[in-house]
Amino acid sequence: MKLFGVFLALASQSDACSSSSSAPEPATTTTTTTTTTTTTTTTVPPTLTLAKEDFPTAERISFDFTAPHVYPNNAWIGIIPTRIAHGSARVNDQHDTAYVAINGRTGGSDSLANPGTQDCGGARTCEWTIRMHDRINGAETTFESFVVTRPASKCENERASLTQSNPENEHIPECKINGDYTPDQYCSIGCPEGTSYCVDRQGDKIGSTIQLNNWTNKGDRRNECQALWN
Repeated sequence: MKLFGVFLALASQSDACSSSSSAPEPATTTTTTTTTTTTTTTTVPPTLTLAKEDFPTAERISFDFTAPHVYPNNAWIGIIPTRIAHGSARVNDQHDTAYVAINGRTGGSDSLANPGTQDCGGARTCEWTIRMHDRINGAETTFESFVVTRPASKCENERASLTQSNPENEHIPECKINGDYTPDQYCSIGCPEGTSYCVDRQGDKIGSTIQLNNWTNKGDRRNECQALWN
């Protein structure tokens, strides 16, 4: 009986081992996470912002700008006379007085040489435009207008002063568009009617040229007096 008991015990242990070794192992799960980074490029519009609306002739034309990142390096900004039609970079390129290449910049500050007032005949003020172009022979994309003002000349200052107050009825001089005295002056205040004379470049009367003729019209002596300046 002891042997039979030992046999049962061994058989029981064998079954236990067999049951233990046949149990399934726990499943292992692997999770992979993928992160996607998206880069968004915002295209800024073309803009021009001038430092002021009226520039004296001695001051450069300062401005800020923004430009689309897709513009090539030869996109440019230039100063163009107001009289030139808008739209074509090729046409504007033929008339610009100063320009700067954008060179891939999407914004910044810059300045260009002052164009003066000669395009307006040397007038006291002259209107101009500053224009942006998307490439050399491309299209104009935006613009702003500004005015250049030169200093008043001696003739203009004298005329303005006497127009404002002239208690002694002095002759009010005529000035050219560029501010020079007109070489021929026709007196209408403080002198006999029909008085005319020539002046030098400083506006001083040339005594030998004084004439009194009621039939003389303004401008009749222009060539005669202009010849004295040459």
